[in-house]
Order: sequence, then C-alpha cells, then structure tokens
Amino acid sequence: MSRCLTRRTALLAAALTVALPLAAVAQTTVFRTLPKESLRGELVVLSADAATLNGQPVAIAHNPRIRNDRNRLVRPSALEGVKLQANYTLDNRGELREIWVLNDDELSRPWPKSAEEAAKWVYNPIQRIWIKP
Repeated sequence: MSRCLTRRTALLAAALTVALPLAAVAQTTVFRTLPKESLRGELVVLSADAATLNGQPVAIAHNPRIRNDRNRLVRPSALEGVKLQANYTLDNRGELREIWVLNDDELSRPWPKSAEEAAKWVYNPIQRIWIKP
C-alpha cells in the first residue's frame, strides 16, 4: 500500500514538474483581439495629455485606456519618452482614446496605418487579421 502511495506521489510530482513551467509560459503569452477600427502607428508619449503619433503632435484624451504589451492597464506617465509601436483609436475630437502597445506577435501581423489603407485592405473577421490586396 505504501508503495502505491509513493508511486502516485512520484507521478504527481513528475506531472507538476512538467505542468507548472508550461503554465508559466502560457501566462506570458498574451492573446488579445485588437479592434478592426484601430490603426497602427509609432507613438511617443510626451506627458499625461500630449504625445506624438507618426511624428505629428496629438492630444491624449482625458482618462485614456492604455494597455501595455502584456495587456495591463498603464498610465501615460509609465510610457513617457519611449518610442512605441502601437494600435490606437481616436475619439470624436481626434484625441488618443485607446492605445495597445504591441508585442512581437502582434507586430508581425500586417495592420493598416491609415483609414485610406484600411479602405483598400480586406479584414478577415474569423482570423482577426488584415490582408493586403
């Protein structure tokens, strides 16, 4: 009987040894759905209410929703002075409303940088990717 418990304990320990590192890797990979309406650009946050987007000055909306590359909400001050590749949406006043700092996987997928490009490209809603014509 004690051998069975020892064997079961050993098997459980071996299973946990394999499963726990896999769970840690799964937690570091972020899968998120970026809105079809978002555009991609180079962003530099200058202050809590100002940034440059593709080299042009732009205001940051009051209480923006900014997610880092791990999909955690961050304040604009956490990103000040860093050049980032991001997807973004603008509010009706042309201010940055939502920002997603991109991870390597998201950067590898093509995404339109302007409304004109989006009008020419095809969006696949099942795979949630843009396809260049």
